[in-house]
Amino acid sequence: MPTLRPKTVPVRLIGIFVSCFVLSMDFASAQFASPISVDNLIKHMRYLTSPELTGRASGTPGGEKAAEYIAKTLAESRLSPVGEPPSFFQSFTYNSNQYGALPPRLGEKNKILISSKKAKVEYKVLQDFLPFYFSADGHVAGPVVFVGYGISAPPANYDDYQGVDVKGKLVLMFKHEPMRRMGGNQIRYHHLLAASLTAKVENAQAHGARGVLMVHDYNYHSEGERDTLQALTTTNEKALNLPVVQVKREIVNDWLRPTGKHLLGLQRQITTTLKPASFAFDELQLDLTVDLKREPITTRNVVAWLEGSDPQLQNEIIILGAHYDHIGYGFQHSTDSRGPGLIHPGANDNASGVAALLEIARGLTEAGRRPKRSLLFLFFSGHEDGLQGAKNYVEHPLRPLLKAILMVNIAQVGIVEGNMLLYHALVPNGISKIISQIASQSLRLNFREETTQNADHAAFFEKRVPTLWITGAGQRYYHTADDSWDHLNYDDMAELTRISFEAVSQLASLNSLPAESIFSVKGPVFLGIQPAGNDPSSGTGVLVGAVQINSPAASSGILMGDRIIQCDNLATRKIEDLKKCLHQKGPRETIHIKLIRGSQVIDIFFSTGEASYL
Repeated sequence: MPTLRPKTVPVRLIGIFVSCFVLSMDFASAQFASPISVDNLIKHMRYLTSPELTGRASGTPGGEKAAEYIAKTLAESRLSPVGEPPSFFQSFTYNSNQYGALPPRLGEKNKILISSKKAKVEYKVLQDFLPFYFSADGHVAGPVVFVGYGISAPPANYDDYQGVDVKGKLVLMFKHEPMRRMGGNQIRYHHLLAASLTAKVENAQAHGARGVLMVHDYNYHSEGERDTLQALTTTNEKALNLPVVQVKREIVNDWLRPTGKHLLGLQRQITTTLKPASFAFDELQLDLTVDLKREPITTRNVVAWLEGSDPQLQNEIIILGAHYDHIGYGFQHSTDSRGPGLIHPGANDNASGVAALLEIARGLTEAGRRPKRSLLFLFFSGHEDGLQGAKNYVEHPLRPLLKAILMVNIAQVGIVEGNMLLYHALVPNGISKIISQIASQSLRLNFREETTQNADHAAFFEKRVPTLWITGAGQRYYHTADDSWDHLNYDDMAELTRISFEAVSQLASLNSLPAESIFSVKGPVFLGIQPAGNDPSSGTGVLVGAVQINSPAASSGILMGDRIIQCDNLATRKIEDLKKCLHQKGPRETIHIKLIRGSQVIDIFFSTGEASYL
């Protein structure tokens, strides 16, 4: 059950992120009694994180259901649609994210069907198998041949295809390469290219195979370890010409049982002798269909309007935003060690921000008195693919951005970490005094002047709209299947929502604002990598899952698959170590990165950028 605490909330540390906004010291304004309801917050959270919405990935039916729910709730709160013709939706399409091409999406026809003299068995995608992102679409059928690691390395006198005919058949292989028990490649110096996934598939095609089945070996994934499926991740590679899927070990061992063989025994035989252990299954016939969708994503921001009450001030706009999308089944950006295929509910990230903003909208319309300035409510989609919704809005605003005096972004307010402060801000006295007075009875605030490139308000700041980011900074279940509604603390969430409500109410009703704005900003440095979420060797370095194009990481030669083991003099055993190192640096400083690539240790020196995320 969710954590509910007494009404007296102990002092906690939250992040209020404010970028360069100056307010008058005269902030006498109408006071609004807080109408924030914990019951309403829980109601919104339970729906937005329900299995029906399947993790709210942008462009999916679950994401669209979330958008419809948000629009319906805003209409019930008597907010107005925006645009011509008036609508609660702003549709847009995108075909890439900050790391390059979008990953493919699963279609409805993926299946594996095996048949033998004894039985026919059909296997389910996500549960039993998963196509690789570089797989071709299509249907193939035929007998199956086990080909060890699928490697042909003549300089090492090693060839898994020796003695078997795979023409017109499907090949089954281990995913990695022969390894000694304590590590080290058995065919070092010769295997590096031949053992890559794409090289294995191309090698299978060169030998006449029609499809490829891969399975984890026991070096990278031990016998007692949960066998996870490879994520459909971001890639700039084109699809190959063969259907390629990963199948879980327990299923392959079922196929092997009639032969008296087992994957672990086959692996040990190959590793010990460095001789092929390849063979054709006598009776097994396999029918494989791969259905991947490689197409742009069409999705919608949700937009609503509350007209200001003052004829002189209603043309000034405060924008309130929260992203409603999440990562669906975790094919991209998941940090869950159990791998993709599980629904990632996205409770704290960012159903909590959506629920808070819906409550603020309801509270402002039910307070009995509208603010003097107008309010624009924005619920973004496409956030997880690189702030696509926010970027689309600032390029196609439904109200003039020149009239926007402030953008308030609400994100991850369901968990307040006492010692966890990701980013904070130092702000001029006007805004800091208002928020500090509101929060002084319950929460300790910390301000620091900075902006960040991985949050939606960054798109507005780039258009010279002052920004405020309110967050609880809790990362406990970040991008995992455990980020569920019942793991949040609703007393803390209600308190953050109350602070946001009262701050917005007062800021929107100040009698005057100075013309001056400040736009010199600094922050932690920008590297430009996405850590791999499904990393079986976590604790031994930060595995790079993707590299952002045109980033310092890309320019310095860091590649997907590299493992960062040191940043300056700090060992980076986990992602928090790398963040700590980067956050100690300023813009345009030189950083020394030590990483492992294959069997090599590489030193890289690069000059930092000016954004505050990895």
